[in-house]
Amino acid sequence: MASAWLLGWLLAGLASTPAAGGGPTEHAGPGASPDSVAVAAVLRQEYRSMWLSLHGPAAAVFPLFGPVREAEWAVGWEPKFIAPVPAAQNPDGAVFTTRGRGGDDNIWVMTTYDPVECRVAYVVVRPGLVTCEIRIHVVAFGPAASSAEVWYRYTALTAAGNDFIERWLAHFPAEAPHWEDALNGRLLGTSSRPTP
Repeated sequence: MASAWLLGWLLAGLASTPAAGGGPTEHAGPGASPDSVAVAAVLRQEYRSMWLSLHGPAAAVFPLFGPVREAEWAVGWEPKFIAPVPAAQNPDGAVFTTRGRGGDDNIWVMTTYDPVECRVAYVVVRPGLVTCEIRIHVVAFGPAASSAEVWYRYTALTAAGNDFIERWLAHFPAEAPHWEDALNGRLLGTSSRPTP
């Protein structure tokens, strides 16, 4: 998923400081002189994807990308479920929040959970900063190996969101190795994270 590691880290800490100059300015409205009309900031949107090589069958790997089972491998993953209660990951979807280091809530909506096709999707909103769409598709490679494509689309909601996206792009190359290490540690039983 949602791995929470880089996404949560960025949503929590790096984005907690407002960008210099603040957010986009508002239009001055009818009757304002041309000199008093401020131009709104152009808000950024970026797409990225990565492939993960995983040491487990697709049926074992796929549930680890759900909002409940991610806690088995992602350090600090502690979602607070709004629905369903009790917490579950199933095709009915889920809504939950995660708390950033700055104390702000990130709102997550699981829009797809398909165990047959091994697909899961989320929309994450950090109010006043960014939205993020995450899509994950797990594909089998033999009886004991699989691959996962993780796709992101970030959209800035404010000028500070543009800065957040710039920092995310700079850290994105580290995400795939981190996810692979954490997931494969869980799959191979070498992780320090608790397993159910």
